Order: sequence, then C-alpha cells, then structure tokens
Amino acid sequence: QNIIIAFLAIDALYYWIHRTSHAVPIIKQWMHSTHHTITDIMPLDSFYLDSLDHSIYSILTLLCPLLFVTNITEYTIYILISAIHSIYLHSDTSRSFPLLFFIDAKFHTLHHTVGKGNYSIYFPFWDDYMETRIKLAPSAPSAPSVTTMTMSEFLEQCKQGKQLTIIDKEILDCSLWIEAHPGGDCAV
Repeated sequence: QNIIIAFLAIDALYYWIHRTSHAVPIIKQWMHSTHHTITDIMPLDSFYLDSLDHSIYSILTLLCPLLFVTNITEYTIYILISAIHSIYLHSDTSRSFPLLFFIDAKFHTLHHTVGKGNYSIYFPFWDDYMETRIKLAPSAPSAPSVTTMTMSEFLEQCKQGKQLTIIDKEILDCSLWIEAHPGGDCAV
C-alpha cells in the first residue's frame, strides 16, 4: 500500500515538473533540453540528462519515496521498480510493462517523437485528466518533390524562409511538422 501511494504521489509531482519544464522555455533550456535531443531512444538514455534534471529527478525518485515507505524493503522494492521502469520506457519495445496500469514504452516514445504531451512517468492518469495524452503519432509528412538541388540553391531557399534540412542526402521540408517537434525552438 505504501509503495503504491509513493508511486502515485511521485507521478503527480513528476507530471507537473516535467510539463512545466516543457512549457517554460527558460526552464527547458536549463533543465530538459539535453534529454530531448534524443529521438531514437535507448535504455541508457533515461540517464542522459542535464545536471538540473539529475538533481531534481534524483530528489524526486530517491528521496521523496522516503516520505511514504516505512522500511528498507518497501524502499528497495520502490527503487527497483522505478529503475527498471525507467530503463524499460527508453527501450522502445512493443511489450507491455509487467505491472498493471504503468505506462508503456510506446507512451514515452510518443513523448520523445511527437512532443507536447505524455508527461507522466508511471501512470497515464494525469495526462488523461489534463488532456495531454498523445493518442497517435501524426503521419510522417511527405518529402518535397525536389529531384536535385545545389547547396547554393538550398541555402537560398533557407534564406527566403523555407524550413529545410538535409538528412541522408535528402532534402526535407520541416515546415509541416516543426511545431510538433519535441525540441521546440531548438529544432529550427
């Protein structure tokens, strides 16, 4: 019972801190921008954070549970579940987490790839209640129909205000999806 209460309380705090770090640009710049440079997430990416992120989330996940659990066994169970779940969230697997009601990796992957939602860390309750849950990934925009372009033509298009990028020698028009990019203004 104490472990469940700890997870619910930490999830509520995490939701609001995480959501605020995305909503306030100065906070995101100092707190959460490093983690969101990742789009192809891997298990160890759960530890790829800014210093302020590490400090806040360490307090949140390591110290705050001590307010709710009553012994070392409960604390150890909480820490193990929390660590395993964090690594699982960044595994990009299609398998469900073995504990009921916990968010799955797809939920968190949508947060990294689509952005503007899915701020919870353990349960989807806050995202459902606050209507910040991302239901489906948007369909990928089609690439512009440009067969060839010189680098000077590319640069001229960019100077004229087009939001273009080159990935794997292909020119992509970012204007269709840049607003939904989890990197926000940093992605432009």
